[in-house]
Amino acid sequence: MTVACLERLVRQHGPPLVIKAGNGRAFTSKAVSKVCGQHGITLLHSPVRRPRWNGTFEVSGRWAKERAQAAALRRGGVTLTQQDLDAAVTLDGPLPVLAAELRSRFQNAYDQQLADLARERKLADPGPREDHLLRSLGRVAAQRALQTCHILTIEGRVYRQWLPPQTA
Repeated sequence: MTVACLERLVRQHGPPLVIKAGNGRAFTSKAVSKVCGQHGITLLHSPVRRPRWNGTFEVSGRWAKERAQAAALRRGGVTLTQQDLDAAVTLDGPLPVLAAELRSRFQNAYDQQLADLARERKLADPGPREDHLLRSLGRVAAQRALQTCHILTIEGRVYRQWLPPQTA
């Protein structure tokens, strides 16, 4: 179900650079990782036992639930249907399209940051049992790559996001 939804969203809006995800089975499956890899999406899992990192999930989940319930009320129903859920996540306008050059530059910066972090922390090749370590490095590498590519600027505790202009 998660893979089908992700594929549909990528077809509809194009692949994002990064997806922030929880650690539930739906997001840690090899199928989700494979789909993200095929579309050049960097998948960042939340740190284990750090619920504050998941605040954006909670807010966006609450927002989507409220929109779905409003859609159900507009059609005169009480029980949520797929149509209500679709209405909850439908955007009013097109999302900006990321140029292939920007995606490639980000991926190269991410790979470089990941390698630099491994060297900084004197890591050889972490084995599969150290998946949590790789995820931790991935979060830091993605943040650094977003800054390096001037997609995200962090000033103090303020985040400023740059998005490419919308294409007609």
